[in-house]
Amino acid sequence: MRLPVPSSRNHFAPMNMWYKGRERVRAIACLLSPATKDRRMPLIPWSDKMSVGNTTIDHDHQNLIHRLNMLHEILRGVRPRGETGVLLRDLITYTEYHFTTEEQIMRLARYPAADAHAQLHESLKQRLGEFYAQYDQNPEDFDLLGLFDFVSEWLMRHILREDKKLGSFLASQKRPYAPQEWRGRGEVRLPSLPDFLPQ
Repeated sequence: MRLPVPSSRNHFAPMNMWYKGRERVRAIACLLSPATKDRRMPLIPWSDKMSVGNTTIDHDHQNLIHRLNMLHEILRGVRPRGETGVLLRDLITYTEYHFTTEEQIMRLARYPAADAHAQLHESLKQRLGEFYAQYDQNPEDFDLLGLFDFVSEWLMRHILREDKKLGSFLASQKRPYAPQEWRGRGEVRLPSLPDFLPQ
């Protein structure tokens, strides 16, 4: 099947393409085509449509997307392939940090679907662990495109479905549920990124 040649005005796909299977391939094809002038243009640009309305969660999502875009730069040849291991470990570390933060917010807000949401987090952490084990065993033949494909689709689907529900619930509570809310509360501790770094 031949992919359509992207027009010069369509250098990246709209966000709704990220969770529609084959359309994702078209988005990647657009970026790999000669029509793309800026090789450092992010494949997944942050959009207000992705905002869940909570500054802490949105900030973490922006950082996760930035890390995914850095991995994609390896696929495009903008970054050396030798950076794969470092960027993969960084993605895993930041994902664990973000999930812990988000789960603390859900606990603080008494979010009714917190347990189911946390199970989705666990499934991604397990899958990322499997990807890292594959990389660790054979870095030369590691399927970086498969990792990028899986994580980007999972993350976009998760943000636009599950995290949007959480955002709506938090907005209905009329409280910010930001880190400053956690100070002085013994039952909830604000995670710190260094807590997740290897010793």
